[in-house]
Amino acid sequence: MATKNIHDDTIAAISTPPAGEGGIGIVRLSGGSSLSIADKIFQIKHTVDSQPSQDTHNAQNQEFSPETCSSPERPSGFLSHTIHYGWIVENTNGSSSVIDEVLLTVMHAPRTYTREHIVEINCHGGQGVLKKILELCLKHGARIAEPGEFTKRAFMNGRIDLSQAEAVCDLIRARTDKAAAIAASRIKGRLSQKIKDTRNKLLNLTADMEVSLDYSEEDIQFSTPQDTLNSIRSIRTDLQELVEASQKANVYTDGIRVSIIGRPNVGKSSLLNSILSEDRSIVTSEPGTTRDVVSETFNLNGIPVTIMDTAGIRSHYSSRLEYLSSERTQSAIEKSDIVLFVMDASQGASEEDELVTKLINAANTEKVILVLNKTDIKPVTKSGGDIFKKISREISADCTVQCSALSGKGITELENAIYKISTCPAAETSNPPRGCVSTGGSPDISSSSIIANARQVQSLVKAAKQLEEALSALHNKHAPEFVVIYVRSAIDCLGEIIGETTTEEMLDLIFSKFCVGK
Repeated sequence: MATKNIHDDTIAAISTPPAGEGGIGIVRLSGGSSLSIADKIFQIKHTVDSQPSQDTHNAQNQEFSPETCSSPERPSGFLSHTIHYGWIVENTNGSSSVIDEVLLTVMHAPRTYTREHIVEINCHGGQGVLKKILELCLKHGARIAEPGEFTKRAFMNGRIDLSQAEAVCDLIRARTDKAAAIAASRIKGRLSQKIKDTRNKLLNLTADMEVSLDYSEEDIQFSTPQDTLNSIRSIRTDLQELVEASQKANVYTDGIRVSIIGRPNVGKSSLLNSILSEDRSIVTSEPGTTRDVVSETFNLNGIPVTIMDTAGIRSHYSSRLEYLSSERTQSAIEKSDIVLFVMDASQGASEEDELVTKLINAANTEKVILVLNKTDIKPVTKSGGDIFKKISREISADCTVQCSALSGKGITELENAIYKISTCPAAETSNPPRGCVSTGGSPDISSSSIIANARQVQSLVKAAKQLEEALSALHNKHAPEFVVIYVRSAIDCLGEIIGETTTEEMLDLIFSKFCVGK
């Protein structure tokens, strides 16, 4: 990997979110011309306000030119990692006008995020000001940065590896504290070190096998076949455990989608409002109030949950609008990780409930919670309970929760069920609910955790598969050359995680997910 600056141009971007108005905004420059560009647009405060008796307003209205500054007054003369107070100015036809009052930070290569010269301009957060300052940077030689290009330069210049670069994006996108902790762990390099250590073990193993092949006629062995088998088996197990832990923990970064479905007027909208503790959906006694999917995201013990209130499922549709609403409900079910099938416990099962059952089964929904709502009106009787148990079996429900969306009773139990089901491996959730609930445990997420993201998990799975092939070759006493090929393939798969073996297409895809300015 490169360890020196490989770019000869300078990039610029607004690094703060385009959210309209804000107290502070940042324009960032990186590249060899960053300091010279800053020279042309930045005026240090005491140069502008040359008469101490004048107030700030008068100072802003003075005409001046950056070229009148002596070298120490220009950013190119500033010490590295220093902050300076002054003004961004625009030179037009020999006169200068003030754009904004700013703090300018200068950082010299290589002790920077990108290992290039970096200038950061902290200005007021209005979009007009930010865009004007960016425009000035472009006017004097910079170009607009591509999405993630600052971090891509940090990777290409050897400051971070690919897994750390991806972690930067994950940290920016983190919606909960646990998602942030997972990303922080990767930024610290814990996953990188794990992968590097594993690759080194495989490289040493490959070297021993290849030397043994070179000296096979002299009957010299640097490791026995059994030693090789044990080493590969141990490494494969480590990779499989990392995959399992990562798949279990990625629910905190990726989040889950939960849809609330049922026939009209069973309390779906009330349930949504109760879970969110706010009036997000309109609730009336008239059936069919909800015509479109209403969604909201909330934090459930560190998991970002997008919950969707859907239109009621009917046996007959009186209008095209109702039919289109049902299609959107079906689409929501298919996109959901968990489905909450809401029934009216005070009325029992109906023909329309049977339709919902068929809809769930047709969608092959893996995780379903049967929610018996309105228990405050009428508790579930024994005969009613038998009916609900039958429906629960028909939809392979993970568990059944009784609640009252109106009073809030049972809502905590429902949230706990959603959490436990979402953090259980698929093999456990296919069993009766006790199997899931008894685990009670969420992954241990902290800044010391070693967790891979979805792309990295794919590479880990491929690496483990290649080691499985190597073990099979050893068991079947295939030629040692085949074992070496499989192990080297596993090494390449691990290299995809940290950027040792990548393609330009892979890098473009990864960094395209970043925001501009990072």
